[in-house]
Amino acid sequence: MELYTVGAPFPDDRYKGNSDCAVVSFQDTSFDCIVLVDRPSPAEFAAFSTGAFNYGLYREENIPFITLEFKTMGFDASFNILKIGEGNLKPWLDSEHNAMNLFLVESNSYQLLAIRSIGLHHAFMQELRDTLSAQHKQFRDMDAVDRQIDRINSRRSPLDMQAGAKKFRIG
Repeated sequence: MELYTVGAPFPDDRYKGNSDCAVVSFQDTSFDCIVLVDRPSPAEFAAFSTGAFNYGLYREENIPFITLEFKTMGFDASFNILKIGEGNLKPWLDSEHNAMNLFLVESNSYQLLAIRSIGLHHAFMQELRDTLSAQHKQFRDMDAVDRQIDRINSRRSPLDMQAGAKKFRIG
């Protein structure tokens, strides 16, 4: 189990070197979303930490993306269910958990600036799990999913995905 401390380095080094993006990290029965921002402004920090925001689910070719729309910034992050491991797949897909932790990480220093935990709408999680189940049946390996994600990202901007997402509101 990771220990997360605001003001300390983010403990998962896998995302170092990324900037102005969001990534999904699967947990036992749900997922975290790590948002990496290069020197976020006070307005961006406030929007992330306590502000109302929209989140949504954009799906294309059995590849789901979570979209995040804060007052001052927006992101999308893709899901590759094959990264979860075969032993964890069924418990994850069968889970009813709907919690998501959002982490704001300064991309240069890799310092954790804020943590926010939210409950995602049941319809969002059901649609996400259904799409990931279909993804698991369609693709044979992680690399094939990643190639499909790259193809979609080359055709769709974050704004395209936000516009096409089924949206929900926090706050």
